[in-house]
Amino acid sequence: MQENHAYDNFFGTYCQLSGPYCPTTGNGFPNGTCVPYNTSNLSRGCFRPWPVHNDTASQTQDIGHDWNQSHEAYDHGRMDGWFRAEGNSTRPLGYYNGSTIPTYWDWAEQYALGDDFFSSDMSYSLPNHWSLVAGAAPNASYYYDMYGPGKLVQRGNYTHTGLYSFQKVYLDEANATPTVFDQLLAANENGSPVTW
Repeated sequence: MQENHAYDNFFGTYCQLSGPYCPTTGNGFPNGTCVPYNTSNLSRGCFRPWPVHNDTASQTQDIGHDWNQSHEAYDHGRMDGWFRAEGNSTRPLGYYNGSTIPTYWDWAEQYALGDDFFSSDMSYSLPNHWSLVAGAAPNASYYYDMYGPGKLVQRGNYTHTGLYSFQKVYLDEANATPTVFDQLLAANENGSPVTW
């Protein structure tokens, strides 16, 4: 499970034609992709996907993927909030290829690759980690942030002064969230079948 990258970011140009490693074509960038800068004013033009160069400066820029940015980009299913979510940046259409991330493309050739697979939660890594092991995530995991002690932490319905106060809320909720492993252990202990 690759974090913090969309399929098109890593594999938008992968298997565009059938060949020895591509029994079917990938569902990446359609031909002629050009995304309008402003969906309400098409006269402003559009921009095309652009290759991320094989240099440190290009590859260190991360695409925003927290709860707020994900929901702003999604925009109630309209999928037109990418520029706003990224501070009007063209980063969402930057893509890697087989020369910039050869190991990932080698793995794609060797193993399976899901071109229509999306994260469980429209948020950052922590709630998605929880969804992987528990099928659900503690509420506080959506708002957990690494603020320093003494700073105000305000995310959603959570307001706490200091990191340690918020960590306690998160840990309390995390300890109360059963994982797949908890269910397996419970089934093994009392001999009952596992229910999902």
